[in-house]
Amino acid sequence: MAYSQGVLEDGEEIVCEGVYDPKFPKRNKCRNHSNYGPMDLKESLSKSCNVFFYELGNRLGPERIVSGGRELGLWRPVIGPYVEYRTGAIRKLGPANTWIAPTTNPIGTAIGSGFTVTPLQMAQAALFIARRGDMIPVKLFMDSDQWVSEDDTKIGRA
Repeated sequence: MAYSQGVLEDGEEIVCEGVYDPKFPKRNKCRNHSNYGPMDLKESLSKSCNVFFYELGNRLGPERIVSGGRELGLWRPVIGPYVEYRTGAIRKLGPANTWIAPTTNPIGTAIGSGFTVTPLQMAQAALFIARRGDMIPVKLFMDSDQWVSEDDTKIGRA
């Protein structure tokens, strides 16, 4: 998103000093690596550098982060529209109570704080990126007596 929105140039480095804003050393820290200093996207990904992505989140803002996330398939059902809850009831989820995207805190949103996506949504997003924007749906194949729900960790009936 940062590249496509023009807020990050190819090969650009962002300096990580272990904290996003030195004026507030107890907030927005980066404890994922010990070698601080300038790093590009590749290095920041390999080190999981929060400061790098905090900066990108600040540059993008929440609107562009959410817009890009929606393009990747986040905050919409991958399996559905029917979801089987632990009670055994099947119901159709309406858009008002599903997949609420973040509206504030761009630096936290940039590292995934403040919103929830399912593993299947992340798999869909990774597939979209790997296929360079060619979206194909994620599908699960199961026996006819089994069920799956994105909000449940169980697959199949006991």
